[in-house]
Amino acid sequence: MLIGLNARCLLAMSRVIEPFDKTKSEDLLFDAYEAARSDGYTFGPQTSNVPAMFVGEEDLVSGWFSGSSTAIELAEMWECAGCNNAHGNPCYTHG
Repeated sequence: MLIGLNARCLLAMSRVIEPFDKTKSEDLLFDAYEAARSDGYTFGPQTSNVPAMFVGEEDLVSGWFSGSSTAIELAEMWECAGCNNAHGNPCYTHG
């Protein structure tokens, strides 16, 4: 599995179609960001390196770090006694 391939392909499709259909291009760019975010959520906490497929592409790098930070924060909340109390509300740190 090559991490980031789907996001990179969506970004390429967005750029190719941009002169012909601006709306579709923006939709594909959003899809590329979300694919990068998903990869960051899944693989980001295990590595500090951005996938080679994302190098030089700020939208993809941003999506990667967004997903990674979400995964790390959720893992912290899972381990936090204040977030896992009988009330069901996050603690003051995570809420």
